[in-house]
Amino acid sequence: RELSLKERSLSGTATTRDGVEVAIRANIELAREVPDVFEYGADGVGLFRSEFLYLSSAGVEFPDEATQAAIYRQVVSRLAPRPVVIRTYDLGGKKGARHLSGAEENPVLGLRGVRLCFSHPEMFRTQLRALLSVASGGDLRILVPMVAGVEEVRRVRAFVEEARQELVERGIDVPDSVPIGAMIEVPSAAVTADLIAPEVDFLSLGTNDLIQYTLAADRANEAVSEIYRPQHPAILRLIARVQDAARAAGKPLAICGEMAADPALFLLLLGLGIREFSMGPRSVPLLKDVARCASAADAARMARAALSLSTPDDVSALLAREAEALLSGDPETRAAVNV
Repeated sequence: RELSLKERSLSGTATTRDGVEVAIRANIELAREVPDVFEYGADGVGLFRSEFLYLSSAGVEFPDEATQAAIYRQVVSRLAPRPVVIRTYDLGGKKGARHLSGAEENPVLGLRGVRLCFSHPEMFRTQLRALLSVASGGDLRILVPMVAGVEEVRRVRAFVEEARQELVERGIDVPDSVPIGAMIEVPSAAVTADLIAPEVDFLSLGTNDLIQYTLAADRANEAVSEIYRPQHPAILRLIARVQDAARAAGKPLAICGEMAADPALFLLLLGLGIREFSMGPRSVPLLKDVARCASAADAARMARAALSLSTPDDVSALLAREAEALLSGDPETRAAVNV
């Protein structure tokens, strides 16, 4: 019988028609979502939002080191040898922890992400110890949110080394090196990606906040929803800039925002040279089939054309035309993508 999109996605990695391998991983928030990673055929976890360990407890208190380690171990070991990227607490802004950040007039531009962790160093050290203590059980990678520049990466590495030494002194087995990545979601980080990339082991581009901060448009505000558009030329140019920096430094770059789950935008990102993506588990099967139906060379041609355009509407029109052409060989995928 003919296999469905989902069934086909479980048959292995996604490789484009011209032989380019694409990793498509899942975004999850809690350990109980690990079965979804297997069910939908994801190539590991590209983003584990660790702050939900705190938010799911009604924001009462942070789990202690042993509790965190048990949860991280469960995720990392069950998915081994697949990679698991765990983001350190991305709290503040509109995501809880007001008692840690205090009253702020503009919390989205305030004490959030790694800034909040720096302001509460013992909380940060506890999480890092919990993460490092399970690193030998699989392919754990640590992702740091809201990085604005090189100095924050260096400060994080100092925290990581301190946590590693504490574990070694306890007699806990810790790898000599655990991959540390920077989340590129602040325009300053995108502009200086060539400086950040040599300081980290990988980059992860958080398109949700990068779009919001670059276009000065709150993605949750309906009054400015027409401004918040991933097709904006400024966004495409920033992504291309980050990809160029990652390539020059020999470091992998992944996309982990909602932008990656849109098939036409996925093809555009593929054309810009992105080879690693992460999204909600249910989106994985379709995007695997989109990758298999496409040619990376044709996607690159489409991306070059998109970068030459002046408005989001022009980019959208181009993507609609090109996505239909690129996927013309697979009627089922075309129907699922609605082109």
